[in-house]
Amino acid sequence: MSHTAVELFPSWYTRGVSKDVSEVELNIRRDAIAGILKINDKVFWIKMLKVYVGIERLNSSAYTEIVDNVRKGDVNFLIQNENVVRVISGCAIAQKIEENQSYISDMLALSLMTTEFMSQYSGFMPDLQKLARTFWLAECEQKRTLNTNFSVNDEVLKSTVKPVLPAISVEPNVLQAHADAMGKLITGIQKEVSSLFVETNLINGALEEVKKNFVALSEETNVLWWLFGAYSSTVEKPFNKLSPHLLSILIALELKKLTVALPGIGGIESIIHKALSNVEFEAGSLHSIESIVDSVKDQQGSIKPMLSNDHKDLEPLTPLAFALRCFSDYASTEWMAVFSRTVNLDLASKITFAQCSFQLYKELMLINLFDEMQ
Repeated sequence: MSHTAVELFPSWYTRGVSKDVSEVELNIRRDAIAGILKINDKVFWIKMLKVYVGIERLNSSAYTEIVDNVRKGDVNFLIQNENVVRVISGCAIAQKIEENQSYISDMLALSLMTTEFMSQYSGFMPDLQKLARTFWLAECEQKRTLNTNFSVNDEVLKSTVKPVLPAISVEPNVLQAHADAMGKLITGIQKEVSSLFVETNLINGALEEVKKNFVALSEETNVLWWLFGAYSSTVEKPFNKLSPHLLSILIALELKKLTVALPGIGGIESIIHKALSNVEFEAGSLHSIESIVDSVKDQQGSIKPMLSNDHKDLEPLTPLAFALRCFSDYASTEWMAVFSRTVNLDLASKITFAQCSFQLYKELMLINLFDEMQ
């Protein structure tokens, strides 16, 4: 049996604060979250997510902003209780995701998924991580569900209004009858125009669905051609002529370009594994992030234009994309220091090539979503 974030709030909150909680306290927290959910500013929600995962800590400006919003529903709230602030933030994020009223839900789900890459930021509320991934997969699927149930009533195109012949006499009774007939004619035309207007809206709706279907099928076709062609248009070489290090990055960059419907392609991991199968490497082998990033050094002219614009707010949530940007923008002796000042991730950490592709793809989708939102 599944439960919503609202239903799970009491157990999440009680478990998070590690103490018995009264119904009065729960209601105060519910009121605070209800106020926060009315905020639809993407930067605010990114700040809240950073507070939740532990990137922004006590006394930071983002932390203070979140606390100020919590205190609107509880003036006696303890600012220093960092654990409670993180729990409330996590519960608010879960409810905002489930609202699914804007791209903010997709953005939050993807942000939670990208932070899983950094173990120190995951695991605080495991149920929330599962919720985010389930939501993202469902959204990806929903955006690609084809609708073929189109119905148009062509009967409204057939007029049943009978024309009125001109009056052939100036006698009052004849003119009155003619005027009455004209009135009925006009009323009949108005009804048919109204019906035609309604049907036109239905036709326009059907055309929009056809357009969505075309976009989804076009995306799928392009991805399949790319996959079975096994050729990188970025560096103009077949996949099997590339190192697995470089290919793992190109896969994410080129799939980002082929992805039309946000928040991404749900079955992307299978596509990544299929693309990687074109090069030889030991299955499950681990490689440092530094060595993977370093593989682009001879292809920067081709790769740099494909890197998404950086956003300061997203840099700690998109470590691989930010690492590639630093590598492109700074000298070989500087880029790691610049990276480390912003992202708490050891570049000597080892990952698989598939993990690299999937992580970078999620990060690029997050950046695209952020750009799409007003």
